[in-house]
Amino acid sequence: MHKHFLRIFFIAFLLVALSSGLIALIVKSYLVSFAKHKVELHNVIVEIPYGSSLRSVVRLLASENVIPSEKKFYWYMRLARNDADKIQAGYYQFDGVYSLSQLAESLKYGRNKAFPLVFREGESLVDLVESLEIAGIVNQKEFIEAMTSSDVLNLIGAPNSEQRKELKNDVGGIEGYLFPDTYFFTKKDSPKAIISIMYRRMVDKIDESIKDRMKEVGMSLHQVLTLAAIVEKEAGEKSEKPIIASVYLNRLHKGMRLQADPTVIYGLKNYNGKIHKSDLLGFHSYNTYKIVGLPPGPIASPGIEAIKAVLWPATTNYLYFVSKNDGTHVFCENLSCHNKAVKKWQIDYFKSAQKEKIRNKS
Repeated sequence: MHKHFLRIFFIAFLLVALSSGLIALIVKSYLVSFAKHKVELHNVIVEIPYGSSLRSVVRLLASENVIPSEKKFYWYMRLARNDADKIQAGYYQFDGVYSLSQLAESLKYGRNKAFPLVFREGESLVDLVESLEIAGIVNQKEFIEAMTSSDVLNLIGAPNSEQRKELKNDVGGIEGYLFPDTYFFTKKDSPKAIISIMYRRMVDKIDESIKDRMKEVGMSLHQVLTLAAIVEKEAGEKSEKPIIASVYLNRLHKGMRLQADPTVIYGLKNYNGKIHKSDLLGFHSYNTYKIVGLPPGPIASPGIEAIKAVLWPATTNYLYFVSKNDGTHVFCENLSCHNKAVKKWQIDYFKSAQKEKIRNKS
């Protein structure tokens, strides 16, 4: 009787174990099949904090729409893989088509760990190359080679590229076409890939309303970016951008030279922080004290507010403005008003500041 009971118990135990194993096998097979599911992601940036648990990581991925199912991906990581505890903290950038197993693998090895790069409004290609090099993402030589490659020139196709290449600042003729924003790049991203991502970000920002407005006012994208870059460099206050844009547009309509200092600075080989009268008198293709109309291209990368300011400027009769040395400006409709403003806010202001400096030293 006792032996018979043990036999029955053993058989029952064996059946339970087999069925449990079969269930586990079925579940694992289902999860592996689930992981073959592919997702298309467009420049999704995710930061995984140090010390994050598997559950918190999966919840974060689901909240950013990286994965289609939080629960299924969690159990896939937990049951179908043995590396859930090897997820690395950091920034991850997903841009393309991935299977869920590929996403899981990238988290394990940190293959897509990305480094933040802030490219600010009004910064130039020179600033960008320097930032990329400091971050250790690419070196200057590689980036310059990419800027001048046929692939990049065919992608962007910016006008006047040959004329713009005369300056060392814009050897590829693509200044102004890379949108200022925060990016996350990996050390595996090639210079061409970085340029493509930043250019496509700009293309994405030029929506239908902007395209319609360009047609309405008769301006090309290149003209808009060129003028917007000047506005971006001149404006210290966001609220003044449409007013500054109106000044330059008014001058263009009257056939007046733009006389924008930032364009002069852009063409100087050895700018030391001060602009001199000789700089204004010297000729180069970007010196708007010498040329009539717009320079050959942008002198920096304008943000969306500067772009919109050019297309939807303030309605004014202003032709001049002068800095008040606090980020704001005095605007004038005529030269007499402007000369008075220059005397007050430039000549007298700096004379007073110099006297104050001397007094403080004595």
